[in-house]
Amino acid sequence: MNKELLDAISNFHLIKRKFFYKKYGAFSNFIKPRYKIHNFLLKFVVLNRKQKDISLEILNDKRLNIDKPTIFAVTHVGGDDIESVFEAIKTPAHLLLGDPNELYLSVSGILLFFNGVIALSTRDKLDRKICKERAITTLKKGGNILMFPEGALNISPNRLVYYMYSGAVQMAIETNAQIIPVAILKDGKNYTVNIGKNIQYINKTLKEKNILTDELRDILATLQYENMESKLMLKHTEITSDSYSDFVNDVINSHDGTVIYINDVYETRYNPKNIMTKTEVFAHLNNISPNLNNSFLFNKRYS
Repeated sequence: MNKELLDAISNFHLIKRKFFYKKYGAFSNFIKPRYKIHNFLLKFVVLNRKQKDISLEILNDKRLNIDKPTIFAVTHVGGDDIESVFEAIKTPAHLLLGDPNELYLSVSGILLFFNGVIALSTRDKLDRKICKERAITTLKKGGNILMFPEGALNISPNRLVYYMYSGAVQMAIETNAQIIPVAILKDGKNYTVNIGKNIQYINKTLKEKNILTDELRDILATLQYENMESKLMLKHTEITSDSYSDFVNDVINSHDGTVIYINDVYETRYNPKNIMTKTEVFAHLNNISPNLNNSFLFNKRYS
């Protein structure tokens, strides 16, 4: 399916969401009926995983049985991470899903509809607002949310967890929900899920959201490190010059029936204003003509 058609389908659903928001507000319907069929839907998830010869390991599950609305804050590694996490946590939850693209017309998309999904176009300011308000409504009605606070696939070469939006913490504070951190590691067709302890935000305020988001990121990074530590680690000599590009290609191209564009990853992930990327730091070099006077900038000698 070409990108023009995908854009047209996405735009149609964007207009429809705005129409329903204007008419009904931030609605969230059929929460209990959807959650009642959750175990039935999970059977399809398990069957699909086995047919695709995908393995799933649950490294830890440190959750306490606390009966209150829950936000599952999950790291984003691509491939079958959504299905793997749902199978691991077993708890019904509405999925916050940015830019669904082909999922609007696929069997997986239909299953997500019955499960409960709150879709959004990540580049549209109003649609982001609608998504957040619908998620808050869901939590206030006793439902659960599953979301990826990084905002996009993590293709960083050295960050276990990428910088995170503060939305998960904001919603938890506003609705008195708990957050359960979940880290997932992808190694080809093998997935490892590490479920952390419940995080409560009693007596916390929105003024603390950035600090609390950083703390949540640290917790997720620790869980992800535990995932990595449980596996056979590579030696430095085994890492080739193509390792990073191979990793990115695996993340980008491991989505059955869904096209992922790497520029979309760069544009939709959370990039703090006070943090510069390597590309931004060295961008000025593109405007310099090498000569004897500035050769030190390139760490080379010119004669």
